[in-house]
Amino acid sequence: MAAPDLATVLPSVARLVAEAQTLGEVVSRLALALREVVPFDRLHVLRLDRMEAVVLYVVRGTATSR
Repeated sequence: MAAPDLATVLPSVARLVAEAQTLGEVVSRLALALREVVPFDRLHVLRLDRMEAVVLYVVRGTATSR
């Protein structure tokens, strides 16, 4: 497997974070950008909303879903 081209991936990630309206949208779009260079079955992102509340976002490597 070829080494990831970070010069291509990082600007893509920055752009999608800047354009997305929700974290769920960011995670889905992030999975699309990352799966080309970082193979994964599932991408998990945890967001701490408050000390007693956590939101979990899960995206599959084959199809984006939340």
